Amino acid sequence: MVGKKVAEVLSQSKPPYPTYKAIPPPRWNSTYTSGVLSQQAQDATITHMLRIRLSQTGKKHDRKYRIVVGPQRSKRDGKIVANLGFWDPRENKLSLDMIAYAEWIKKGAQPADSVQKLAQKVTQ
Repeated sequence: MVGKKVAEVLSQSKPPYPTYKAIPPPRWNSTYTSGVLSQQAQDATITHMLRIRLSQTGKKHDRKYRIVVGPQRSKRDGKIVANLGFWDPRENKLSLDMIAYAEWIKKGAQPADSVQKLAQKVTQ
């Protein structure tokens, strides 16, 4: 008897939390269709966001650098997509895979100023 009354009260009362209706996905532009970006749009977003930069390694006063390709918004030593070479400024050693560097430039990756200068040293 008590169980029936409790069930009636619960069925008539509103839930203690707000209920939300399903909202359809926004239509940002013509490339956004049914929740999936077209391949052309994916390529454009990926390449515009990549950067070729130096990533620090080594001890505090004995720095060495890796030349890496990574997302533009990630930290200096954060996520990387590819490792193109290294640079040791103390011993003046530089190794850069120019073929891979050129491929990443073709894909739209933006090199940092310091990496551009190092790439010019390799080509000379």
